[in-house]
Amino acid sequence: MLFCCARCRYTTRDSSSKFIQGFPRQLVDIHTGLPDRPVKSTDHDKVPFRAFEELSKQNTVFSGVFAFDDEALRNVQANGVQYPGSVIEVSGDYFTTLGVGPLLGRVLRAEDTVPGAPANVAVIDYRCWKNHFQSDPAVIGKVIRIDNVPLTIVGVTPASFHHLTVDVTVDAAVPIGFDARDIRKNTRNNWYRVLGRLKPGVSLEQARAQLLTIWPAVQQSVVPAEYG
Repeated sequence: MLFCCARCRYTTRDSSSKFIQGFPRQLVDIHTGLPDRPVKSTDHDKVPFRAFEELSKQNTVFSGVFAFDDEALRNVQANGVQYPGSVIEVSGDYFTTLGVGPLLGRVLRAEDTVPGAPANVAVIDYRCWKNHFQSDPAVIGKVIRIDNVPLTIVGVTPASFHHLTVDVTVDAAVPIGFDARDIRKNTRNNWYRVLGRLKPGVSLEQARAQLLTIWPAVQQSVVPAEYG
């Protein structure tokens, strides 16, 4: 089996209360683990992307669910300058679930991450905009290259937003699979961190109970045929 059960806990991201709109305690980590092992604050097991998609469809306890890959150092070229920068890959509901809007342009949307999306796009961080684009108000529509993949800048995040990091400045947020990987076919290798926002009035215990209920069907939908 790829994974045993889905569990969730309140997120322990230290910066959450500094920038996330609404109530940070509504944000929970959704992760996998052994059913007989107590949930610990250090749990951060990842979830296959296809399982994340099924969870998003089947759950009724979260107002939003998003997947993301922890920030990674990549080769970034911004405004003609090449440098090692930190980039985070996210699903389309990342910004809306966190309650974060743009300073300029727009944030990433669900349609930016579906197979066959018409254009590669990126939302750059305020500090990237300030340091590498000299706070150019006409930056929307310009191109930033990440690992030599050209991405059209569609938005800039506010200065108060620091993504899900404390000590690392993220230069850009890009759609999961921006570099043309087929993330839906490779179930075993494409695993991501998943967070959800509890609906008003829904407790953590209720969310845990529903995850346990729907998980067998989710697992069945994503386990490769060769696993039997």
